[in-house]
Amino acid sequence: MLDISNLGGISQVWLACYCCCRGCSELRLLQVEISESGLRSLAEGCPGLISLDMTAVAGVNDDGLFPLAQHCRLTHLNVARCTAVTNVGLKVCSV
Repeated sequence: MLDISNLGGISQVWLACYCCCRGCSELRLLQVEISESGLRSLAEGCPGLISLDMTAVAGVNDDGLFPLAQHCRLTHLNVARCTAVTNVGLKVCSV
């Protein structure tokens, strides 16, 4: 499990490269900021991701969840306190 919490804004390139190189299957991003393009890079670089905790992550919205649903095999997704995520985004990510 990679835990990246409380770091503020993180480089999308760094995050995607790190996860991809490590074969990351579980990622915890708490109270950080990431853009839609960062989530897309993460999803494309980490197709083996099965667990993602994005509690209170700024920048997460429905559009950012679509690449995760397309590229990852998520069995656990936590988007608590991500106020821009709606039922539309959650439905896309559900199996």
